[in-house]
Amino acid sequence: MKIRVLLKLLSVAIFILIMTGCGSSGQTSFNPEEFQKISDLVNSREFIIENEWANPIQGRQINLIDNPNHIIFKGDSVNVHLPYYGIRHTGGGYNREGGIKFKGVAREVKIEENTNRRLIDLSFDGNQNGEVVEFDIRIFASGKTTTTVNSSQRSMISYQGELQAYEKEKN
Repeated sequence: MKIRVLLKLLSVAIFILIMTGCGSSGQTSFNPEEFQKISDLVNSREFIIENEWANPIQGRQINLIDNPNHIIFKGDSVNVHLPYYGIRHTGGGYNREGGIKFKGVAREVKIEENTNRRLIDLSFDGNQNGEVVEFDIRIFASGKTTTTVNSSQRSMISYQGELQAYEKEKN
């Protein structure tokens, strides 16, 4: 329990550092219509997030451009495929792919919109072979995202990516 509290505190500290680095020195224009489109997309639960960067707790930022990854929301279902770079603390071995994988119904889904801060916070939980995984996604008015993943068995990791409308592949 003590480790879980420390991991939460550490993830909050890292998130604050990431957010401080994402700020710009100049005033950016805010388009309420664009923010509404982002909000509608998130509330439709028909979207995909593809990440460009992984930020493990230990080590440097890792470029994911040619590394397939996604978080796909389709209604109440979610399909998560994220590479993982970090330490496993307890429990069984890594799955064959070695990443964070979850496919099923998202639990404890919360969507909180903050128009004043121009962002949307989305959180949900998943269970992967006995490993409880918490996903906290911050979506900015630009469509850029920061995803923080806390696990019952692994070190925290965060990702930076972009939100897009989900389109089924045409066969």
